[in-house]
Amino acid sequence: MREMEDYGVKYAGFWIRFAASIFDSIILFIAIGAIQMIMALLLTDAVAGPNGIFNPEVNLAKVDIEMIILSLILFLAPVIFIIFMWTKYSATPGKMILGLEVVDKDTGEPLTIGKSIIRLIGYIISSIPFSLGYIWAGFDKKKQAWHDKLANSVVLQKVRN
Repeated sequence: MREMEDYGVKYAGFWIRFAASIFDSIILFIAIGAIQMIMALLLTDAVAGPNGIFNPEVNLAKVDIEMIILSLILFLAPVIFIIFMWTKYSATPGKMILGLEVVDKDTGEPLTIGKSIIRLIGYIISSIPFSLGYIWAGFDKKKQAWHDKLANSVVLQKVRN
């Protein structure tokens, strides 16, 4: 069986993957920060009267439900975004910037939604014991972190000609 490297790509190592995750973290930080600012403005408008002082007539139960919904959006938006990026483009923005792709180890095709979910859940497993699952990619023959092994995925670096 031919290795991925036979097709003009190589397995992406720990440090370039780490750099891609830094880019992704910055992008998500900015997006989540913007959503949180919007949430704060909505909450302020919801509980303040016209003069900016707390309005005692506000239905706080309604505000709580709205905040729960917005909090769920804050949690789910990055999850949905990452799964979408892996299945549609085989990369998150940080990986795109650095010429990396996340693909199925056996087929070289983009991940399915199911494998993307497994890979994302695997992030938790990779991080639990002192991030050993991430560091593993630095020593593995195919540069697979634990979440890659769980989802049967590899991260490839495009070889520049």
